[in-house]
Amino acid sequence: MPIASGHVPDTAMDVEKKELWERELRYWDLLCRGDRACLEMLAESFLGWPHNADIPQDKSGIGKALKNYGANPLTPILKPQGLSIVKDTAVVHLIRTLSSPPSGPKPPSASIRVLHTWLKQNDEWLLLGGMGYPVNEP
Repeated sequence: MPIASGHVPDTAMDVEKKELWERELRYWDLLCRGDRACLEMLAESFLGWPHNADIPQDKSGIGKALKNYGANPLTPILKPQGLSIVKDTAVVHLIRTLSSPPSGPKPPSASIRVLHTWLKQNDEWLLLGGMGYPVNEP
């Protein structure tokens, strides 16, 4: 499934930032297809608060929610808003919008702001936590 990625604002982005952004794209691709491989990208101590959840979710909570994604795969359109790396920790800010094929179901909540925190362990970026919040649109 192709992913629209937007333009990364940092024109002098180094290799590490590019690697992390590609990892972010991969996570969303797997998640929006309901592919359980996205769970391998989460740290064991993952804790996130999706925009559509009443309480924060651990790794198993995200796994349970995957069935909702796989039934009607949607294409995430990601617009980077900021990316910062300090040693083995990174923060990614983005706007995620979902689109579907013309004949497909209408996607839920048009756009959300996303904050992801990544942790590098054994030379691999793992998603440690995140939070999503609907974007107020006129």
